[in-house]
Amino acid sequence: MERTTIAVVLGGAMAAGLLAVAGVQTVRSGGLHRAAPVQAGVAHCQSTIDGILKTRTIRFQEASAALDPASEVLLDEVAAALRPCAGGRVAITGHTDARGDEAANIALSLDRARTVREALVQRGIARTDLRARGKGSSQPVDGLDPTDPANRRIEFAVLTPARIHPTLIDTPSVP
Repeated sequence: MERTTIAVVLGGAMAAGLLAVAGVQTVRSGGLHRAAPVQAGVAHCQSTIDGILKTRTIRFQEASAALDPASEVLLDEVAAALRPCAGGRVAITGHTDARGDEAANIALSLDRARTVREALVQRGIARTDLRARGKGSSQPVDGLDPTDPANRRIEFAVLTPARIHPTLIDTPSVP
């Protein structure tokens, strides 16, 4: 992934606004705004994962957090899509349909999200980058009956970009 750093020092809110319009993050340093490194990879990771899961679903054994063996290849693809986001935070959210007890559904959806997290860790994604949460049946897919089995799903959300550690060249000294 290529990172671009613009080493320009501009003053005032107008300069910061121009940089923001250009898609460049700015950091205020003293009375000046300077451009910070931009990461386009985070948006790309999210769109790649969304594309992978558009027509396929991570599946589990009935009423269980055990992965269906057919989902292994799909998890390989998701792990490959997450590698460019190393150091960022990714939420893995489990959902269920509305059948059964809601407390049990929340626990099952969390267990499934944790199972996916562990499968991704086994594929080389850092555990510290992954957050697992379960929503039970509280957020059915728009337009579906809450009891429809299609509500049983895992969703991924890239929450924050990887943190950039500036070097001495990126950070001018202040007198």
